[in-house]
This record gives sequence, C-alpha cells and structure tokens, in this order.
Amino acid sequence: MSNPPPAVTATIPDLMAEAQAARTAGEAVRAARLYDQVLERRPDHAGAWLARIEIALGRGKARRARKLCEAALAHCPGHRVAIGIKRARAIEAGGARAEALALLEDLSGEAADDVPLAATLAGMRHRAGNLDGAFDMYGRVLELRPDHPGAWLARIEIALARGQGARALELIEAALPQLPDQQARVLEIKRVRALDAAGRLSEALDRLAPLRAAAPEDLQLAMLDAGLLRRTGDLAGAETAYARVLERDPDQAGAWLGRIDIAQTLGDPDRARALAEAGVQTCPDHLGLIARRAGLLVHMGQPAAAIAASSAALAARPGEIRLMLELGRAELAAGRAAAAGTRYATCLETAPGNIQARLGLAEAHAAQGAPGTGLAVLADYAEEGPAPGLKAAELMGQAGEVAGRAALLDRLADMAPRMSEPELLRLFKLGEQADHAGAALAVVRSLEQRARISPLLAQFLMTRARVIVPPERARALQAALESRLPPSRVPEFRAVSAALFSGPEEALAQARADLPSPRDTQGAALVGERLMDAGHPRLGFRYLRACVARWPAAPHLRRQFLRACIETGQLAAGHAWLDRLEARDPDLDTGPERMALMTQEGRLEETRALAETRAAQGLRTLSPRQFLDLALALGDLEASTRAAQEVQREPGAGRQNAAHFSTTLHGAQFNELRLYHAARDHALRAGEPEAEVEARLARDFFFPAKRIVAAHADRLGPRSSSRPAPGTGESAPRLIFQYWNSPAVPEEVDALMQSWRDAPGFEHQLYDRARALAFLRKDFGTGHARAFQLANSPAEECDFLRLCLLYRHGGIYADADDRLTGDAGALIAEGPGLILAREPWGALANNVIVAPAGHPLLLWALEAAGRSLLARENDGTWFKTGPGLVTRAAASWLTEAGPAVERGLTLLSLPQLRAHVHPHVRLGYKSSGSYWNARDAHAPGALVAALSGLAPRAGNNASD
Repeated sequence: MSNPPPAVTATIPDLMAEAQAARTAGEAVRAARLYDQVLERRPDHAGAWLARIEIALGRGKARRARKLCEAALAHCPGHRVAIGIKRARAIEAGGARAEALALLEDLSGEAADDVPLAATLAGMRHRAGNLDGAFDMYGRVLELRPDHPGAWLARIEIALARGQGARALELIEAALPQLPDQQARVLEIKRVRALDAAGRLSEALDRLAPLRAAAPEDLQLAMLDAGLLRRTGDLAGAETAYARVLERDPDQAGAWLGRIDIAQTLGDPDRARALAEAGVQTCPDHLGLIARRAGLLVHMGQPAAAIAASSAALAARPGEIRLMLELGRAELAAGRAAAAGTRYATCLETAPGNIQARLGLAEAHAAQGAPGTGLAVLADYAEEGPAPGLKAAELMGQAGEVAGRAALLDRLADMAPRMSEPELLRLFKLGEQADHAGAALAVVRSLEQRARISPLLAQFLMTRARVIVPPERARALQAALESRLPPSRVPEFRAVSAALFSGPEEALAQARADLPSPRDTQGAALVGERLMDAGHPRLGFRYLRACVARWPAAPHLRRQFLRACIETGQLAAGHAWLDRLEARDPDLDTGPERMALMTQEGRLEETRALAETRAAQGLRTLSPRQFLDLALALGDLEASTRAAQEVQREPGAGRQNAAHFSTTLHGAQFNELRLYHAARDHALRAGEPEAEVEARLARDFFFPAKRIVAAHADRLGPRSSSRPAPGTGESAPRLIFQYWNSPAVPEEVDALMQSWRDAPGFEHQLYDRARALAFLRKDFGTGHARAFQLANSPAEECDFLRLCLLYRHGGIYADADDRLTGDAGALIAEGPGLILAREPWGALANNVIVAPAGHPLLLWALEAAGRSLLARENDGTWFKTGPGLVTRAAASWLTEAGPAVERGLTLLSLPQLRAHVHPHVRLGYKSSGSYWNARDAHAPGALVAALSGLAPRAGNNASD
C-alpha cells in the first residue's frame, strides 16, 4: 500500500481569497479564523489585520476591535493612518465619540491628503451634529477625489437637513457629471426632496411622477409622494397614500407617523391617538411610535396616562434610553419634577453624553426652583449646539446671570442658521428679554434662507412686527411670511393678520371666507375665538359648545369653550361639561379648568387650596403669577411675598421681568399690600378699633376698600324686579360720552364708537383733548384743566375726564375699545343710581360707567384723582385714576351713605355687563407702537429693517 501524498499547505494569498469569499457569503466567524491563520504565519500582514478589525466592528464588538487595533499597530507601524481610522471607529462605537474625533483630527494633520481618513472624519463630524465641519470635510474629499459618491450625497443631505433646498439643487447639478449613471436615480430622488425644501412643491410632484411610474411598488417613493401631498395641503390625498403604503406593508412605521401627523394637523387628537395605538400594536418595537403615543397623551392633557403607557413600555425594554426620556417628559408635564430628575439622572449614568437627558435634568432642577443647579448640569455642554445653549440662556435669565447670558446669546446668534423653528422662536424671545438685538436679528436673517416656516413662528413674528414696523412695511412682511407657509395654513395666518391690522370683525369675516368647510378643529377654534373677539359671546358659546361635542379631546377647542363659558357667565355649564369629559376619559386631568371656573365664581380660598394640593401631589397647578393673583386678591401678605419672589425668578418677557417687577401692576399691588398691612398693624397696636381702621385706610388703600365693597356686593346686584320701563324713571340721562386724545380716530375704533352713536334715543358726544380742556376750564376751572394736562398718558386723561363728565352731566361713559352689543336703555335700567361692573378679583372696573349727574361717589373720585395728578404722584394709572381709585371711592361712599346705599349703587358682574357691552375688543391699533399702552414699541433699526426687508419666496403658495 503506497503512502498518501503530503498535505498541501495553503498559501497566504489563498487564505486571503478564501477569507474574502467567506465575508462576502456572510460567514464572518469563518472569515475571522482564516485571517487569524494568515496572521499566525505573517504577523505583519496589514491587510489581514484591517479585515479582522472590520469583522469585529461589523459584529458590534467595539472593545475587541480596539484590542485588535493596538496589536495591529504594534506589528504594522507603517500603516498608522489606516489602523487609526479603524481605532477611531471602534472608540466611537464604544460611546466615546469626542475621543474618536480627536484621534481623527490628529491624524488629519499628518495625512491631509488621505481620502479614507477625510471621508471617515467627515462622516463622524456629520454624526456628531457638526454639519458645518462635516460639509467642509466632504468638500475636501471631493477635492481629492471628485467622483466620490458618498461625499456628494452627504453634502446634498446636509443642505437638505439645513432646509437649504436651493443649495441642494446646486450640489445635485454639480454632482451629475461626476457620478456614474447608476447614481442618477438616487440624485433624482434627492432633487425631489430639494424642490420640496425650496418650497417648489408643484415641481417636486412633477419630478416624482415619472419615478413613481417607473417603480410603482417602491415604498420609499410612495412615502415621499405622501409627504409632498401633505405639505401641499392635500391632506385627504396624503391620507390615502399613507393608507395604501400600509396595505402593502403594515410595518411601515413612517406611514403610521404620517397619518398621525395628518390627524394632528386637522386638530383631531382622538383620531391621532387611535392611529398611534394601532401603529404601536402593529409595530410594537418601534420606539418612534411608542414615543409619539406618549407625546399625544401629554398634549391631550393626560400626562398620567402617558406615564402609565411609557412605564409599561419601559418594563418590557428595561434600560431603553428613548423610553426613559419619554417617561421623564411625561413626569415633567404632570408636575412630578423630582421623579423626572431622577429619571434623567439615571439616563446619564448609562449615557453621559446624551444631550436630551442632560436638558431634561436641567429642566427638572429649574422646575423645582433651582435654576443654578440646572445650569451646573449644562456647564460643559452649552457650546455644543443650539438646544443646550438655549436652555442655558433661559436658566441664566432665571438665575440672574446677566453678563454670562449676553455672551452666550452672541454665540447662539451664530447658530441661528442651523436652528429648528421652535429654537428660533426661543432665541427671539431670549433676545427680547435680554435686550439683545443681535439674537432677534439673527432669527429674522435666517428666514431669508428658509422656504418653509411654521404658522406659529409666522404669527409670532407678525405680531412683533405690527408693533415696531410701519404699517405699509408690515403688510409686505405679511406677504413674505405667507409665502413661506404650507398652503393649508395660509387661511389661518390671514385671519390672524386681519385681527392685527383691521380688528376682530375683519378677522372673523376673513376666517369665515378663507377657512375650508367642513372645518377641522384648528379652523373651528379660530372661528370660535374670532366670534368671541368680535363681541358675539353668546353665538360663540353656542358654536363652541357644538364643536366640543364633536371633538371633545381637542385641547385648543377646550380652551376656547372655557373662555366662552366664563365670558357669558355660564359657569355651571362649564362645570357640567368638565363632568362629561371626566366620565368619558377618567385619565383626563381637568384640574386647571376647574380652578379657572372656581376663580370666576369667587371661590378663591377653595381655588388656592386645590392649587396647593395639586402642587404637593406633583400635578400641574397654577403658575407663580396665578398664585400671586390669588394671594393679592385674598390680601394675604405672607403668601403674596412668597409668590412675588417666585414671579421675579421666572424668565419674563420684554419689560415684564424681574428688574421691572415693581413697575408692573402685580408689583404695585404687592407694594400697596405691604404698606397697608404696616399701617393697619400700627393703628391696631395704637388701640384704634379695627372697623374704624379699615374704614379710614380704605380711603387710601385698595385692599380694605375691596373688602368693604365685597361686604355690600350681594345687596347691590341688578334689581330686575324693580326695573322701570325704558325711558321712564331712569336715574341716568340718555347721554353717551367717549374720548380719543386726537381728532383723527382710527377707522377700527370709529367703527366701535358707531355702535354707541347708533343707540336709539341717546345723544353721543365724542371728546378729544382740546374739547376736554375747554370743558374742564368752563365747568370746573383751571385747577381741573391743569390736573388733566399733568396726566402721564391718554389713559389717565380719559380716566379723569369721564369722572368730570359724568359728575356734571350724568349718562354713560364707555371706553373707545368697548362695543355696544345690546340696548343702551336696558343697560341704564339694570339698577338705580351709579352702575359699575365688579371684576372677579374684587376691583370695580371703570371702562363702562352709568351715572346720574352729581353722584357724590364720582365727586370723591374726581377730587382724589385731581389731587394725585396735581401732586405728580408716581402711582400707576390703575391706582391713581383707574379701577383702584373707583374701588376706594365706592368704599368711602358705602361707609357714609347709610340708607341711600340701596338706591345709590348697582354692581354688575362682568357677564352681566357683557349682556350689553363687549369690553376691551382686541383691536389692531393696540398692537401698534402708537397705542398708548403698547409695550416694547422701541426696537433697533437693524431689526426693523430686517423685518421690513424680508422678501416673499419665489414660486410662493399661490402657485402651489
């Protein structure tokens, strides 16, 4: 028997070829063994080392890959760059991207012309969110290798991520001659997306059509088609397109998310929630759908349900960061800041570099009254991007770090081009709060490069521009903003703009004309709001009641219906409606709505008790300003002091920040309450009887005056049973007085005045400044005329004038922004004597007063106002000549009038007044810088110029 032939030893080239074949076949373990054999025979084989490392990376074994890199470098020092690239990738895979980037940056300094190194560095910068650095480095790749497909496609993708559709189109044109034909389809798909980003939606759909025809089964193209239809406003077409995708592939989570977006755009949260539930059932492992469901529950006012759903999902996937973040957000929304803080801290233990967890932890500290601790959480991260920088700037405002915030806002202004729209909105507001014009200016300039903006941002900028931009330029800005809106949202924006320029009646007409029918919940809420604004509260109530019956889960409709219940005085109907909502959905938290109704009912102690209980339970409760309102209304100095401190720690808006708190109405009321308590305590210690103290101090202080009025209020309501027939036995003459400081009355104001001129049987008299002075000199003398001239504002002028006119002549005085919606005769007949409206917090309003001539209450008020004006007292208008004064005058008269009280004064509730008058109509002139109560009407010239010069986008919505 012959001996067998000797075994043939495979050559290294043979082993390498066999290993490559195994990798191609997906046999990674076998390929790794073969490469190990090569390295046993030739330890300095760089190709085998690099392939072996790549296999470890492909299998997710980052630590193993790093060890292999160290061994490879020891054997192959001449391949330092190639091995370094692999090592950086392994470090990044292990969660240390900053270290990996530093390594690549060092290598790039040594090998600037290495294409793989440049491409890897560009990709890592891209993943780190450094779009500018990535874009530049991809450009370097193309300098070295102009036909590099990955670099071209990545640069286009960055332009799209920035919303720079025109730039993406330029890059596509430049890439076409450089890339092979097989890339043409990929580029054409990107062209469709670029046209979409540039706002050229019709062209995008035209370009997409042949792609869809050539590949009708391509789900990526079907999804792109659905998204385009949604953005053109064809929500029905988009819904059909997404539904067809799901018929073919129910696991397409993007289609579920698209349908949820459509339901939310239509303002139908019930449908959005049902779709989210169906999507989660179909794609139970898709974190995006799970997170969207939780977010919807929070939006619908059900944070407890969101917590339950997120907790259940997290129990099935312990340690899943995204679910932990969503649970933290729900806990914050529910007012459980401490629990949310613990949740975010746990996330950071697992992933120290997670910015969302760090932001959440900072927010949780701020919610617990520790903005400084929140800042410490962000200390090393504020420079890493817009989100941490904006949060740090907001916390600096709360913590009073003025200088640091200004420097940070300088840096944030440079980031504006890569900010999202909500981030831009926050930056603009921060600029306002900090008097940092550069921040606001950066926001406006960034819009020049954006083809699409959100309705929220457009409405905000339009509101600000109406104050600081000349009217003709503000109209041009409206066109520029409108051209950047999705077509489906243009009618809503036009209605908002109409309210700013022309007042509520024009806005109502615009909304009725432009909003599609049948309306979605957004349109229904807008029409309901405009009905209320235009002085049709009863019609608005009926309309909104029908809307909430149809869409009970829509939060914006709920807010408007609650307003309608309050303004029409149908508070019991509001409570009954909340009862039905709770029965329908036990998880719904109606506490805030209950507290709003209870406040209007005068149940202030109950409201405060409920608010404090909710705060202790971690539930959403009143804001610090609302707590201050309650404490002031109750005359509680200790609680007011605590609440005032909280208010001053809040990030304010414009002039209403901590530095100016004492100049606000809240600040003035708080200061007066302190002075009153000091005077009262001093008098009581001196042995003065308490009743005498209260009566004496009521002449000078609002709070004791309010209590005296409240003690009589139940006896002074409308006496409907004893009303005389219209025109008979009336104590007030049929005269109507109004005031506008200049002869030229704005058109929209004049339209409101016309409602009073048209009152049958009444004489209407309009006074301007010159006529007012002539009247005062003739009927009261030079002292009263001098007091009028010393008024600090037209508001003080008309406050003083109305007292003098009504004392001399009697009749009705109505503010210029009040519309007569009922019968002026019926208003006079509401009761005997002087008729005033009493506000929920207890003050007596002075916007509408009905009076007989010579009423002593008016004499007391006009003499007190005259003394204050002549003395140039620096009290605010509200105290000096407004409701604070009228309340003190009423208290003083009530303590002295004796039996005349019953026939001398009638107090209406605000809903009772609204049966005749729509007070404080939201007029466009109040938004302009010429309005005497407009705040922040000053603005840097550069900002005014930027807003004025914003140009409409070519190919605007009209052509889409």
